[in-house]
Amino acid sequence: MNEQILEYREKINQIDEELLTLLEKRMNLSIKIGKIKRESKIPIENKQREKEILDKLKEKSDLNKELIEGVYQQIFKESKKIQI
Repeated sequence: MNEQILEYREKINQIDEELLTLLEKRMNLSIKIGKIKRESKIPIENKQREKEILDKLKEKSDLNKELIEGVYQQIFKESKKIQI
């Protein structure tokens, strides 16, 4: 196989591992937030917060806005699930 493709794939693999590590850190923080929300009787879902995050990320990135929204909607969904 083309050597350059192999190099790029290795870099992608490294990035995937970094993304996974960051996602695990984010989910761990969500668990902690969920505990505080339950103790304080604060609703788990906060659509305004989700909108603020999405708006900020879309503004900062040149990536396809639908990609950003799709990825983060899934992240939000899983975050809320583990906060319950």
